This record gives sequence, C-alpha cells and structure tokens, in this order.
Amino acid sequence: MKKNKLLTIFLAILAIALVIGLVMLRKHRIAELDDIPTPQQAAWAVNSAPVLQGSVSQGFSALAEIQSSNSTRILPQISATILKMGPREGGAVKKGDLLVQLDTREQEANLAALNSQLTAAKADAKRNQDEAVRESRLAKKGGSSAAAVEKWRTAAKAARAKADAIANQIEALQIKIGYCNITAPIDAKIAQRMAEPGDVALPGKPIYILSADHGGRVAIPVPMAVLEKAHVGGGVLLRHGKDTMKAEISRIDPTLDKHAMGHIEIDLDDRPFGLPEGYRVPARIISNSREDSLVVPANTVVTDKQAGHGHVFRIESHDGREIVKRIPVDILLKGAEGFAVSGDIKPGDKLVEAHESVLLRLRDGDPVQSSTGVDGE
Repeated sequence: MKKNKLLTIFLAILAIALVIGLVMLRKHRIAELDDIPTPQQAAWAVNSAPVLQGSVSQGFSALAEIQSSNSTRILPQISATILKMGPREGGAVKKGDLLVQLDTREQEANLAALNSQLTAAKADAKRNQDEAVRESRLAKKGGSSAAAVEKWRTAAKAARAKADAIANQIEALQIKIGYCNITAPIDAKIAQRMAEPGDVALPGKPIYILSADHGGRVAIPVPMAVLEKAHVGGGVLLRHGKDTMKAEISRIDPTLDKHAMGHIEIDLDDRPFGLPEGYRVPARIISNSREDSLVVPANTVVTDKQAGHGHVFRIESHDGREIVKRIPVDILLKGAEGFAVSGDIKPGDKLVEAHESVLLRLRDGDPVQSSTGVDGE
C-alpha cells in the first residue's frame, strides 16, 4: 500500500515536470521565431508610363486621297431657295467671300418656336422644382407625404429633360442656318456658275465650280453611316509616317459612288506633307474629342463594373523603395491616343502599365520595381 502511494506521487511529480518542460520548450521556440526577421514581400517587376496633358479623340479610320485644287465644287448642305449669288464665270473671289445666300425664313421661324418652347420648358422645370421644395418642407412638418414630394421631383426631372432635348434641337437648327451662307473656301476664279437666284438649292447638287492654281485638296471616301455624323468644320487627322496634320472638313458630298461611298473634302493652302497628287495617306475623321485633358495609356486603367469609372496604380517612393497606390479615376473618353481621365493624378506621375490580368492582382501598397516601357501583354 505504501509502495503504491509512493509510486503515485512519483508519477505525479514526473508528469508535472514533463508539462513544465514542454511549456518551457514552447516558449523557447516562440522566442526563436520572434528573433527571425519577417521576410519582405517580393517586388513586382512592372513597366511604367507617365501621365500626360493633351487631347484624346475618337473617330473613323479611312484612306484619304490627295488631289489638286484646280477645281472645287461648291455643294449646299440643305435644301432652300437661293436669295443671292456671287460672281459669274471669270470673276475672282477671295477665301471667305459670300458665294450663295439661301432663304432662312423657314429655319428662323422654327428657331423662334423652339426658343419659345425652351422658355416654357425651363419655366415648367423651375415651377416643379419649387413645388418639390415646398412639398418637402411640408412633409417635414407632417403636412404632406413622401409620394407627393417624389411626384414633383419626377415632374421637375422630366421638364429639365424636355428642356435639354429642345436645346439640342435649337443647336442643330442653328447649324443648319449656318449652312445658308456659303462662302468661298479658297482664293479662286469662278469656273462655272450653275444656279441663279430663285432656284432651289439641293444637297449634293453643285452650284459653283471654282478654279485655283495653288493649294491642295484631300478627298476621303466614307460610308453613309459615317457621313451622317460628319459636319463642315469637323476635325480630320491626317498621318504620313511619323508626321501628323489636323485639318477641318470643308465640304461633305453625300452623292454615293459605285461603291456606295460618299466623300468628305478638305481644302488646304498646300498639299499635305508635300506629297504628289494621287498619293493616299491614312486619315481619321474625328467624331468626339477631349482637349487639354489628363491622358493615360489604355494599359494603365482597370475599368470598373460601373461605366465611366476605373482605377490606376501610381508608383510612389516610400522608405527608399517603390510602392503602388490605387487611385480611382473617372474615364472621360477612350480614344486612339489613350484614355482621357480625371482623378487625383497630375502630369508627370508614373503609372503601372501592364495587362489587365496583372493590374487586377496588384494591391494598394504592393512593392514594385519599375522600368520605362510598354507592356502589351
């Protein structure tokens, strides 16, 4: 009995000693782990691209033909009665001289009616907005309901939308009225006068042919879908090798050729890039553009699910190394030159440029090692 009791005490002491030993061993190993330095995250090897200040444009690519400007056809853009004509055959005109004046009375009457509608729509929008404010104040005091407030707010939004639509109609009509005064695009002589006051000018039907001994002209064949979006004065970008030239549309010829193509024509003081007649150069008819914007390469932007929004990764210096900072941006326009954006970035900032699959794996604060270049994949 006494031996069993001693054995039990011995085993208990042995167990306690074993537990104490295990605890001490665990603490010792934890202390050793604490002394081991934490491994640093490996830096991403990335290409960088700077933020630029410039313009971004969208448009339709085509092939432009350089022509001689010895003869220039003058085509009306709208159908209207001719009130006044310029010189007859043999007469000389300077650039900007009035060649044809069309009757604008119908357009002016429509413009006056639209201006009246716009005034009424704006007044209606203001009245509905004032009612919405009044109902909102009453609702706070228990004198109205949320449904009534929402009703007036909806009415105000509808009235503002109507006013915006009328304003767009007015702008389009003002452009048409501008087409009613046709001026000489270049210094030239009248080769042929093909209409008289009282005649009806028709789109695509020449009313003058001018002859010039200098200068150049560019003709661009485009499908009707593009022709409908183009307008006189619109921008066209011509390119020859590394050289570029921006020009304005002088005329639009909606007459379709055998390939069902209309033509955009540009008059220039000299043939572009000094090229001979018949030479073809790449062209882009600009349909939309943003001037003086922050421009970033397309491969620097991760687009969000919400349209018009995304983010970029700016490269910053931190404790002697480079890290990335996630910057939200608004995408204003996607163009051939890159993306026009707005956000907490400025010209000269370095951005990570990589395939979207790489950008999606980056996180705010990740270390990077950047180099200048273009990563298309």
